[in-house]
Amino acid sequence: MVVNSDGTDTKLVTGIFGPARVWDNKYSEVKDLVATKTEKISEETSIAKVDEELLSLEKTYRGEVNEGTVYLGQSVGLVEKIESVASIINNIISDAEKCLKTAYSMIKKIRIKKKAK
Repeated sequence: MVVNSDGTDTKLVTGIFGPARVWDNKYSEVKDLVATKTEKISEETSIAKVDEELLSLEKTYRGEVNEGTVYLGQSVGLVEKIESVASIINNIISDAEKCLKTAYSMIKKIRIKKKAK
């Protein structure tokens, strides 16, 4: 879902914690932004609304992504692939090593030039 998203399949709704960008699925079709502060306070103090939101999150956790709340920002359109944490860390280490080697070689060149003078 994340890799195939272009960012236009998200929707801004009022969630349990306030405005939230979510995946535009069956659940979000019946959700909308509250119009007034009074309406928001009413939702926050309604145990039924809180229970509904928590149930929606549980559905998502169980894999029922069409029926649950899937928090998904517009920047999801920039995601091209899903990588493991190990792969991401290894890439960061590899890039850092390349940068350090480049910096070291530049420092060596500067020192050699100063000695030649």
